[in-house]
Amino acid sequence: MNSNITPVLIADIGGTNARLSLVLIEKTNSDYKITEIDKKTYTTFAHKALKSILSNYISSFKSTDTFPKFAVLGIPGALINNKVIVSNVLPDLNGTTGEEMAKEIGIEHVIYLNDFNVNGYSIQSKVLENNIDYIQLNPGVDPEPNTTKGMIGAGTGLGMGYLTKTPAMKYYSVHSSEGGSMDFAPTSELQERYRKFLSDILKVQCPSVEMACCGSSISNIYRFFETIEKVNGDEGIKAEMHQAFGNQDK
Repeated sequence: MNSNITPVLIADIGGTNARLSLVLIEKTNSDYKITEIDKKTYTTFAHKALKSILSNYISSFKSTDTFPKFAVLGIPGALINNKVIVSNVLPDLNGTTGEEMAKEIGIEHVIYLNDFNVNGYSIQSKVLENNIDYIQLNPGVDPEPNTTKGMIGAGTGLGMGYLTKTPAMKYYSVHSSEGGSMDFAPTSELQERYRKFLSDILKVQCPSVEMACCGSSISNIYRFFETIEKVNGDEGIKAEMHQAFGNQDK
């Protein structure tokens, strides 16, 4: 393979899915060209360790010139100096460094990035399209140049982050946060009843925003309206949630 081309494993490790892709990064005279040559999605909770997901994926490229030298992984959790401080996705992530993971799977380097740092860099790409790849929360408003931007994304968890820029900078700087862990603060009597419902079933005094509106909390919202607010439920929706989240009535 051309010495200017480097195979790199990139991945978005989420609470539900782990999306992996193998790309070739080619250095040109003034920029870089990125070509995707393979991709695969794994069900995260079907695996006990991130190592098994990564090892399984790259094993098919061994003894080829596309075996990745590096891996860049988007991780939902707090990171310091390429070390995962805390993540609720896979237990083997907590306390591990990228260097340790690289040694485990047999490649040169593994770089961990907070998943919302990745989002912050990606939304600056001109390739992405509004209302397809992301949604502008204040449609019809043209942002002023170089002003701060906020990001929020609900999935299995609740990611938050923001971007800052000065006129002298070519690109925005990206800052992740664990904002989804902040307390859920009711602003109405209905929300206060929901907060108390969550506290009772989750056995926590102050449920987080993430606990209130993401992942399996979708089924908790349904249960709240059905059991506390006495709203007639839909058997089809109930069956879908039972399949996705299991029987939470026990």
